[in-house]
Amino acid sequence: MAPRTPVTRFLSFFLFAFVALLCIYHGTQSDRLRLTTYAKRSVPDDATIQPQLELGTELHLLSKRAPPKNRAEAVEKGRGYMCQLEDIKPIDLPSELTDFTTFNKDWSPNPYGVSNGNPTETGSIIPVAMAAKGLPINIGDRGLKGLIYVQNDEYKVGNSYHEATHGYYKATISTKAGYISAEENISPAYLIAEERKKQPPPTISRLSDVYFLLWKEVAGKSEAELKNIKYFVRHHVINGASLDVALEVASGKPLPPREKDEPRDTSMVEEWPGKSYDMSTDDGKAILGTPNGVGVARFLIDHKQELGVKAPSKVTLFKTTGHTNADTNQPEDWIHFLFEISPVQKKKRRGRK
Repeated sequence: MAPRTPVTRFLSFFLFAFVALLCIYHGTQSDRLRLTTYAKRSVPDDATIQPQLELGTELHLLSKRAPPKNRAEAVEKGRGYMCQLEDIKPIDLPSELTDFTTFNKDWSPNPYGVSNGNPTETGSIIPVAMAAKGLPINIGDRGLKGLIYVQNDEYKVGNSYHEATHGYYKATISTKAGYISAEENISPAYLIAEERKKQPPPTISRLSDVYFLLWKEVAGKSEAELKNIKYFVRHHVINGASLDVALEVASGKPLPPREKDEPRDTSMVEEWPGKSYDMSTDDGKAILGTPNGVGVARFLIDHKQELGVKAPSKVTLFKTTGHTNADTNQPEDWIHFLFEISPVQKKKRRGRK
């Protein structure tokens, strides 16, 4: 790949920003305009997709925005992501963002701590939902694996070394069954910001890239399994912005103001089967536009060449009972997002046979 200059980086980012804003604008128009201008396009899952955009490592315009404050802001963000997801042109990313060797330089594996035949954390917390979707619960079943990676060592970016961030990603994956569950994660970028440090994150550090590499590792040499993504579970959502949007969606109306330390009212969220929201609806797009939904969108957008052109078709919002505070052992509602992933299909344009 040719060296990237500040000018080419600026032009790449400007091009992407223009396309993203154009997507959002058209998404706000009538259904007729959206169908005739940005009709979904199909491509065989096993097709070779040639890169069309040179965006390098620039962050997506939508990713750089602050978390949505409410459903309306989340809908706008989710609409922009759906526009990108339904575009067959993949993002041309540098190879190191899909290279497990590079990842292993900065991250170290930890044992998941569950032996074959025993349930994963996801399997223990949402077994009814997993069973309803025909997904494996126990380690070893249909190749189900548990993986933990931590960023506990000094790392190098460019010519400089930086101290460990202690980032942490935990997932369970079955590429045979077609699902990944993001069980626990805290990104290096978040920890750097929290500690007010002035250092860049490791080269590979975003949830979408880390989980893609774990997915790729579990799939091994099987291209069919690599492309077999059908479900992405955001297990035990704790992000405040994501919860606020989800609860507004579930209640069907804006939420009343809440004091900083006041607990959230989760009574409007149902236990499994919960409530499902199609991605053609604003409610579905709102959940996709939350911080927890964005990771799923980026997982699919940034790795179209390997995964095929896929997009969430719907998301199910539901709750279970969990215990976060081991000292008090008080039960509380845990909120979950279960995204169902499908190949992008071509929609028939109005007025045509």
